[in-house]
Amino acid sequence: MWFVSGLILIYHPYPKLTENEIYKRLPLFSVQDTAEAQNQLSPSEIAKKWLPYDVVKVDTLRDLGVWVIQPKYEKDLPIYRFYYDDPDKTELFISGTSLNPIQQTNFKQRLWSYFGAIPHKFYIPSLRKNTETWKKIVTVGGVFCFIAALSGLIEGIIILRRRFKKTGKIGNPYKKWPMRLHFGFGICVGLFLITWGISGIFAMNKVPEWLSPTKDELSITQNTLWGKKELPDSCYLLTPATLLKEYPELKTFEKQHFGSFPAIKAVIGDSAYYFDATSETPLRMHIPDSAVRKQISKITGDSLYFTIRKLNNFTEYYMPRLRGQANLPVYEVKIEDNVGSTVYIDPSDGYMRYITNHKRIRKWLFEGFHYWNINGFYTVKPVWTIAIWAACISCIIVCLTGIIITFNKIFRQ
Repeated sequence: MWFVSGLILIYHPYPKLTENEIYKRLPLFSVQDTAEAQNQLSPSEIAKKWLPYDVVKVDTLRDLGVWVIQPKYEKDLPIYRFYYDDPDKTELFISGTSLNPIQQTNFKQRLWSYFGAIPHKFYIPSLRKNTETWKKIVTVGGVFCFIAALSGLIEGIIILRRRFKKTGKIGNPYKKWPMRLHFGFGICVGLFLITWGISGIFAMNKVPEWLSPTKDELSITQNTLWGKKELPDSCYLLTPATLLKEYPELKTFEKQHFGSFPAIKAVIGDSAYYFDATSETPLRMHIPDSAVRKQISKITGDSLYFTIRKLNNFTEYYMPRLRGQANLPVYEVKIEDNVGSTVYIDPSDGYMRYITNHKRIRKWLFEGFHYWNINGFYTVKPVWTIAIWAACISCIIVCLTGIIITFNKIFRQ
């Protein structure tokens, strides 16, 4: 089940209302407060504006469901579920508290999720709303798979060793197809079964503190790097009118700052962009290394030495993931502390990743083993795709033949 659903999940993720979908429906920029006007709309009015199709049905959810399953949605209850009469059979979920759209699904997404995301992640509403119980069940599943795979591989090696001692040959000792396939594929992909069991254990768990302590990790987050103290309006030279002349699809204009470096976050069309607010003409943001150095210095103080360099290539700990991109170039900040702190900062939008020894170990135990997220391999998509399909199909054969062998033994008795 995990391997079949995992393959499906690569191509058909769990439905999610993306920021691009929200941005696409924002009104064009105006001097008036369009956000306030939007919030005054009722859920039904919002739904009518969302898609140019009739709403044929409305449900009120007073508990979490399979498409709004994470506990974060509890604050949105009751949730209004609107069904559209469109070719995709779209369903829109609107928060009953904020009156904002929070989820959107269509028939194709829902169908694939029943074979992919839902069984793979154990997305059962009654289970998922109790996060700790859900984590324990996923972890126990990983432990069972690890034990089964490890014991199977050990047994297979013992059988090979006995055969070699007896006949001087190394080969598959079985002739009947279920046992022959199970043994052959089990020996070949047993290691992958073991590592996927390990990744299942660490999908919901941190690396033990005795293996990699976290007590000396720095408090480096997106918020601490950007800073909370507002800059004076005089720091912002770029105006909405200037940006609107070059980008007529401008929808929002928001003043932000990376430390003391002023920036503008603007939604244009269906995407968000960052601009350099120190320029009177629209220039895409590129945070200078001096601003990065200043913000890191505030966090580390005078006691820790650090170096900054700009990378034009991915590293083992800064690379694209299964969902989401990693932009280049990127600043790599290496801090000389007890936990091997490294910070990656994207100068085009200020996105950051904070890596420590603890997170490096977990990267291998989960992402490395589970997604094969390995630099130079994962980034070559055709090679990664062929390898992951070959390994998953082989593991499926091991599991299916194991079931067949078990049933044969039961019915023989």
